[in-house]
Amino acid sequence: METKTALQELLHQALISAFNGVDGLPETKDIAIKPASKAEFGDFSNTSAMGLASTLRQPPIKIAQTVVAEVEKMGCPKWIKRMDVVSPGFINIWLAGDSAFGAVKAIIEQGENYGRKPAGTGRRTLVEFVSANPTGPLHVGHGRGAVVGDCICRILEANGCEVTREYYYNNAGVQMKNLGRSLHARYLQALGDDVEFPDDGYKGDYVRELAETLKEEAGESKRDAKLEFFTVYASDRIMQWIDEDLKAMGITFDVFFKESSLYESGEVEEALKQLAEREMSYKQDGALWLKSTQFGDEKDRVLIKSDGEKTYLTPDIAYHLDKARRGFERAINILGHDHHGYIVRLKAGIQALGFSADFLDCPTIQMVSVERDGKEVKLSTRGGEFITLKELLDEFGADVVRYFMAMRSYDSQFTFDLNLAQDTSEKNPLYKIQYAHARTCNLLVKAKEQGIEWQGADAVDFELLQLSEEKELGKALARYPEIVDRAAAELAPHCLPNYLLELANLFNSYFAVGNNDASARILRVDAPELTQARLALVVVLRQVLRNALGLLGISAPERM
Repeated sequence: METKTALQELLHQALISAFNGVDGLPETKDIAIKPASKAEFGDFSNTSAMGLASTLRQPPIKIAQTVVAEVEKMGCPKWIKRMDVVSPGFINIWLAGDSAFGAVKAIIEQGENYGRKPAGTGRRTLVEFVSANPTGPLHVGHGRGAVVGDCICRILEANGCEVTREYYYNNAGVQMKNLGRSLHARYLQALGDDVEFPDDGYKGDYVRELAETLKEEAGESKRDAKLEFFTVYASDRIMQWIDEDLKAMGITFDVFFKESSLYESGEVEEALKQLAEREMSYKQDGALWLKSTQFGDEKDRVLIKSDGEKTYLTPDIAYHLDKARRGFERAINILGHDHHGYIVRLKAGIQALGFSADFLDCPTIQMVSVERDGKEVKLSTRGGEFITLKELLDEFGADVVRYFMAMRSYDSQFTFDLNLAQDTSEKNPLYKIQYAHARTCNLLVKAKEQGIEWQGADAVDFELLQLSEEKELGKALARYPEIVDRAAAELAPHCLPNYLLELANLFNSYFAVGNNDASARILRVDAPELTQARLALVVVLRQVLRNALGLLGISAPERM
């Protein structure tokens, strides 16, 4: 049984025993067990007392003290060293020394499945991310959303969810018309015509590139083609670039969903019909309005303008109706920070159709700035002065781009330091983590070269591992399932880079500090039983590093 589950059951039993007959006590699965934020706070922390203060009508600290006393009365398990109560009501928990290695056998037995839940045990979930309209190549901001979205998919899959990856884009509308006009103008210029470029056109070099390609393919035959031709030609080519860039980063989509299909299938009209039947829309001043204020919005929102044009909200409501009809139990939209205010009205539209607000989660990705040599690199999409995702991938590779985009919480702004990304020393956190994995592989190769065969977990006497660094490493490895659970519950991929860096630092402090030959501390010919125990740590460390890197879509090199 995982440590978190065992602690949940223990504290649940203590709560039931201490407050027998009281309504509103949490279920076992709802007992809050989290890894302690600092070593001085123990290994795990419980915060249930704060949430029960109103139910039990007692101060949180008194509730926590009662629970700990009840555990002692029941007989505290030997694998728990001690439990302390700290104001305002935290229960801090220390594991006993031998418990530090309790997860080793589970890691070895479960291998790549350690930290994963059986498929199908979670909700059927659609994750929509990137969703950039094909008006230009993906830039670094898109890259952050792409990495976050893909990592969330991988983490949810590890948590037992069936996940569908979807890219939603508008292949019509004003932006696309501007793209078509931009290409038309550049094409005519490429043919030698003196034509004026649209003021609101896309000025990037990629439009000139498209125009030159079109000229090579069609000569002058498209001089008088309709605007729709240029729009479709440009959007199709740009979507191809986008798909190639995403695949280069290890990201593939199950579905590419065009907004225009919602009109073609009648989904937009169906959504409007259902809103009317539920009396969730009304006409005023020649426009059609959504009663979004009934669901927490600051004002009602227009669905159809007085001139008959539908707003962005209308097809978006229809799109989410379509998601529900496809059988998804949960929808996650990865949005840019500038969409934050839009979320309330979108959720209002979903609720107006009769769905729960919990059906939709919308993590918003903050801006990315780029820095080289301590100076910010200016970004401007329409002006064409931007660093593309492809440029980052070509210079640094997918592993570096993925790690750097995931290593900070996406709800905070992030500076992509090009110099740090290029660094091949332990200043670069990804280098440190991947090097830690490569060193575990090298240690196992050296063991074989010295005729030392690891005999498996059953042959290990963990009582021989008495160093504090060994116990800290063992405890950290045991926490991996809880880290994955937290990342899934909070949609927080950055938990994994932080955890990986912690493992790499523990590894370095244990195996390398003060020892020119790190392997000499582990491969002790004079102490075969100790060698077996320390090799066990190396084996499971390698496995957990691989598992966690895999959830970030990052490789685990065996040599560096």
